[in-house]
Formats: sequence, C-alpha cells, structure tokens
Amino acid sequence: MARHLGLLAATAAEVGDLQRARTLLDEGNALGRSTNDPLSLVTTSAQLGWLAVAEDRLGDAESHFRTLVDLGARLGNGHYSPAVLGLGLVSLRRGDTQHAREMYCKLLSDHRESSPDSAMLGDTLVYLASVEAADGLRERAQRLLGANEAWHAARGPASRRWFPNLRDPLRRGLVPVPSVPVDRRLIQAREEGRAMSLDAAVAYAVDSVEELARQPAIAAELEATRAVAIVPRSTEAAAQTSEGVVMDSAPAMRRRSALQREADGGG
Repeated sequence: MARHLGLLAATAAEVGDLQRARTLLDEGNALGRSTNDPLSLVTTSAQLGWLAVAEDRLGDAESHFRTLVDLGARLGNGHYSPAVLGLGLVSLRRGDTQHAREMYCKLLSDHRESSPDSAMLGDTLVYLASVEAADGLRERAQRLLGANEAWHAARGPASRRWFPNLRDPLRRGLVPVPSVPVDRRLIQAREEGRAMSLDAAVAYAVDSVEELARQPAIAAELEATRAVAIVPRSTEAAAQTSEGVVMDSAPAMRRRSALQREADGGG
C-alpha cells in the first residue's frame, strides 16, 4: 500500500500538484514505517527526495536520498541507482560538480557489466551530461545526450516506459539537461553521440585514455565517431564514492531483483 501511495504521489508531482504529492507521500511514509518493511519505503523515500529537490530543500533531499541508500543496503544493493542519482543532483545543485560527476561515473562503472544495454545506463548519461554542461564541457555533454537519444530511438516506445524513481526527475525538469544545440560544433557533437553504441558511450563517459587503450574495439569506435575521451576523474577518487556493500548471497540476489522492479515501477 505504501508503494502505491508513492506511485500516486509521483503521478501528482508530474502534473504539478506538489501539495497532493506531499500529502500522499507523508501518508505512504508513515504506513511504510509502521510495517518496518524496507521495500515498501523505497518509492516513498525516492519521491520525498525528488519533491524536496523541486522545492529547493536540498538538506531534506539529501536526507531522503541517504535513507534510500540505507534501504537499498538492507535489501542487498548498496549502490541503489535512484539514491545515487539523487545525491548527485543535490551535489550539482550545490555547485559541487566534481562530486556529482564522481557519483554518476561510479554508477555507470558499477552497472556497465551487471546491467549492460539498460535504460538505467542510458538515462544516467543524461544526468552526467547535465554535470558536464555545468562545467562548460558542452560538446562532451551533447555527445552523451546523443548516445541516450540513439539508444531510445533504437528501441521505440517500449524504452520510454514509466520509471518513477529514475525517469521522473527528467520528465519533471529537475535535471538541468542541456537544450537542443544550434551551434555547429555542438550539433556535430550530438551527431557523434548518436553514432555511438551504449557501451562506447559509457566508456567515453568513465574511462581514462589509458583504460580506453586497453579496449581496442571501443577505442576504434570512438575514433570513428571523432569523440576524443578526456579524463573526468581518477579511478581512485571514483572508488571513494562507493556507499554500502553489495551482498552476493542468493537471498540478496532475490532482494536486488525486487528492488530493481521497485525502481522500474514494476510489480
């Protein structure tokens, strides 16, 4: 029941009724806490965080997303993607682009093998593009957006299913996504991104030049699209953004599966 209230709140927030969203989330959060079931609190905690971002209450937003980190850890996923995306957006709103970039790159690195060719990877590129644009790396941002567009275009309407804990912030305009370019260089960068596979785009986003050299197929693809990688952060710094420990037991795998369905808005 708490989860369904969270979904109703997300729907209300998308149409701009933040007061109703807040009422539903408060009710759902209270109900979820009364059951002491972490899974029932995932959607309400995520949506409370996005609501706080919408109202520019960044301290409250950070608190809700850290609660979401804890819930994910209890369910066997110490790097629950909506929590990481939320904390990264809080950092971006505070002007700490380095921390936001490290969190998003770490999320991409963690999931590039466990969730390849997924909507989560594709949409995280959009979050990262907002950081690159904030730092003035406009061509880089447009390449990431182009790669996201190409991934969704290749999969048609099915790729646009409702992901309330992941895509909702994008649909509500909470993430400062760069606009469609009119400058020739930026238009070219967007086209270069559209020519990338998702795997190449993630490598472009997170890997250093030295790491790319050890992946000749990816390096050749990036060279073909004229996308030149830069080093957005050190591997060591990215590793320090890890929060929680991922559990690898069979029960933990089942809990992770349930948690992913919760993130996706599935049953």
